[in-house]
Amino acid sequence: MRMVVEILAPGLVLEPWTGTATKFEAANFTDPKGHSVRGFRAQLTASVRGGSSDRLRDRAVVVAQALLDLLLRWPLAEPQISVTVDGKPIRRTHDISRLQTYEMGALLSGEPGLPRTQLSVGPQTPPRIELLWLRAMGLPDAELDRLLGPLAQVSVGAAAQHPFDRVAPLWSAMELLYPRPRGDLARIDAIVSSDATLAAVETARGRPVLAGLLRFRGRLASDPWLHEPVRRRLQSSSRSRADRVAMATVLAYAIRSEIVHGQWPRFRDDRRLEAGAAEGWLWQLVEREIEMRLAGQRLDVVRAVGAGTISI
Repeated sequence: MRMVVEILAPGLVLEPWTGTATKFEAANFTDPKGHSVRGFRAQLTASVRGGSSDRLRDRAVVVAQALLDLLLRWPLAEPQISVTVDGKPIRRTHDISRLQTYEMGALLSGEPGLPRTQLSVGPQTPPRIELLWLRAMGLPDAELDRLLGPLAQVSVGAAAQHPFDRVAPLWSAMELLYPRPRGDLARIDAIVSSDATLAAVETARGRPVLAGLLRFRGRLASDPWLHEPVRRRLQSSSRSRADRVAMATVLAYAIRSEIVHGQWPRFRDDRRLEAGAAEGWLWQLVEREIEMRLAGQRLDVVRAVGAGTISI
């Protein structure tokens, strides 16, 4: 069965690129008010095993959108996604009886308006998407199913426009990737010890991210709201690279807990800095896990996002 997923992405500008299973080309979009913005059209092709076309479509769309989100990490206007199976389009309809009231506005106005941001996409991004796409769609069903939840959480995180709203789904992705440990500190230990190369590789790749997050350690270590075992971890020494990676991950978890349990209100701009630092580290951990499970190794760093402009 041949499946093609097409993504229309306004606001993202790239140089055309064609691979063995993907094609990226420039496109222009016009909103209902006649405003124009540049973007791209991506086609991702895969040969999939027989089964329910709905199930195959859903898997492919989750993977395709998540790989774009994993690399760009940018809140997009709602991308338009279509699927073709053996040359037959799978149509998407809107049953308005299933919509929440707040969802009606976008439909009645002719879909969401085009974004005011325009972002350039680096030339290494399409080949990286193709590589991970082919590896994902070539997995046995059971292995791909175990990745769908984390990939879905990646897209939830990328869609959010406030760092508070990104930290929680990114941590949820790590929970789904490491489901067995009892308790979050045990999960952190499992993450850090999962690969002997993790500490050296991620410390080298994420020096600015690590430094930015670790400077909040003292502030959180003295927070009486955090559970005592978490505070003890934050007060322990961090001499080695493995210690620093573990400390950063405990910090990200602590920040996520403060947000999820309502200890930090959204209006506090100073807390936004801590949430942004935790988000940066969690993106790196999630990206590592996806690459390791799809490619079997950490891939070269790709700078997916280039220059950006905002129309006022």
